[in-house]
Amino acid sequence: MTKVRCRTNIYAMEKTQQIIRHIGGIHDSIHHFISGYFAECEIECLVPSHGELLTALFSGREFTMGDLAREIRKTKPTVTVLVEKLARCGYVTRERDVRDGRVSYIRLTDKGWSLKPVLEEILSSLEKRFFSGFTVQEKNNLEKMLLRIEENSKEE
Repeated sequence: MTKVRCRTNIYAMEKTQQIIRHIGGIHDSIHHFISGYFAECEIECLVPSHGELLTALFSGREFTMGDLAREIRKTKPTVTVLVEKLARCGYVTRERDVRDGRVSYIRLTDKGWSLKPVLEEILSSLEKRFFSGFTVQEKNNLEKMLLRIEENSKEE
């Protein structure tokens, strides 16, 4: 019985390693795809990490740095670096709240809004490339499993 349990545990560990490698490989593929798209379109200053941040801003909602960090599930220092780069490149502005000068809102400039169709095209291309042949149910199931992994990763 012990040999069977050990083989089962080894198999489970190998399967976990394979899954983690696949997730890493998918992440790398997405990063490479988006970076290549930006380069091909000669879009300056952007890196794939800006995608989620810009998508949140395209909603038209006002975001403080902390709100934006929560929205895209990144740390505030990470978001600060991303926003500062977007501001230097003219895609966003930081505007102080007139009632509370300690609070700043991140807003897209016209140049920033011009990126919306570009990001929509990237998402459309990623959809075609990565989910070819998937049914809606398969995508729903995959999303549920990935959300479980994400939630489990937050546990201490």
